[in-house]
Amino acid sequence: MFKKPIKADSLEIDLIALRQRAAALEEARRNADTELGVATEARQRHHLKGDLSDTETAQALQNRVNAAASRVVGLEDALEALAVKTAEVQQKLDAERLQNRRDAAAQKLEKQAAAIARLLPEFVGASKKLADALSDIGWHFESGHLANVIQGSANQIEHGVNLARSELATMPEALRQGQQPLPADATQSEE
Repeated sequence: MFKKPIKADSLEIDLIALRQRAAALEEARRNADTELGVATEARQRHHLKGDLSDTETAQALQNRVNAAASRVVGLEDALEALAVKTAEVQQKLDAERLQNRRDAAAQKLEKQAAAIARLLPEFVGASKKLADALSDIGWHFESGHLANVIQGSANQIEHGVNLARSELATMPEALRQGQQPLPADATQSEE
């Protein structure tokens, strides 16, 4: 059977790229912080010990501080925007993984319900044959009693399973739509 590509794979690749980008931006921000510290210190040193009439040097040092501060602010803005984008992709990935678990649980339930539907007639038929065989020796009290118990139990089981089957028939779609909680064996994360 052809299996469609899983959207989660693409989202995981996007998430890895976003995290790598964030790490690179964080490194650039640390470097910009360092440069801002160095530029601020150089400007301060000029204010405290330099020639105050040297406005050209003072302006160059101020421009260096301004440029470094602007780089820090720009990188922080980029990191904030990237954090929002990363959170959005993570949320989409989590939703896709949950939907994949829901789809798998629904498919498993469909197979289980089909097996029940296939096995019930066999069980009821075998129970009736056993009850008939025991009834044939109904002169033996225990055999006759057992035949009645088996026949009654088979009828109750058939009725109960048929009721359950009608509910089971709607549950896979309810699982897919999030209207039915996931079974315990399907709640583990796929990471």
